Amino acid sequence: MALGVSPDAIIYDPASHKGVGFDGDGNMAVAFDPRTGTISARVKLPGSPEAPASDGKGRLYVNLSNTSEIAVIDTRIWAVEGHWPIGGGCDDPTPLAIDPVHERLFVGCRSGVLVVLDATKHALITSLPIGKGADSVAYDASSNLIFVSCNDGTLTIIKAGSPSRYDVVQNLLTTPAARTLAVDPQGPRVFLPAADLGPLLPKSGDAPARPAIIPSTFRILTVGH
Repeated sequence: MALGVSPDAIIYDPASHKGVGFDGDGNMAVAFDPRTGTISARVKLPGSPEAPASDGKGRLYVNLSNTSEIAVIDTRIWAVEGHWPIGGGCDDPTPLAIDPVHERLFVGCRSGVLVVLDATKHALITSLPIGKGADSVAYDASSNLIFVSCNDGTLTIIKAGSPSRYDVVQNLLTTPAARTLAVDPQGPRVFLPAADLGPLLPKSGDAPARPAIIPSTFRILTVGH
């Protein structure tokens, strides 16, 4: 099953019961049946997709990293419903999360801000400072907390006081390799995989130059109360 030139993200859409892969180089979303692996639809996007989020009701939102926009896919007809600028000082949007109850999108931007958007009105709610190089964002509905992990070794924790008020409550130092995260569904606890970094490896083909991983240093950081 081919998901495009360079698939970079994948999500399950509960409304259509389809998996969806996002091809960053091909500007494409590819819907498929996760049971059979057959392709259901290919949706051309108006920019390079980075991270998706589903509202569970038939809409998929996705960051367009090269245009600093959000695109919306209607998964009932597999078509782009629209796209709009993120704003709020967002450049290079990378991670994306959603509060489906209050219809809020949380966009992590590598320019050092988290932007909160009204998903239905396409309106900017607020823009908050975070670390540099945002790579993962997650929303925990049980605590109304948003977690953003960044390449600079920080974890920003933001409290949703209401659908219109968001405040940074902590900037926690982690380690530069701890740039991805997962939230424990049993409570407000965050897991961050990490490893110690070595010398910069040279660029190889299409792969950019990256630091080497020092063997036997992989670990999981746990953040909680």
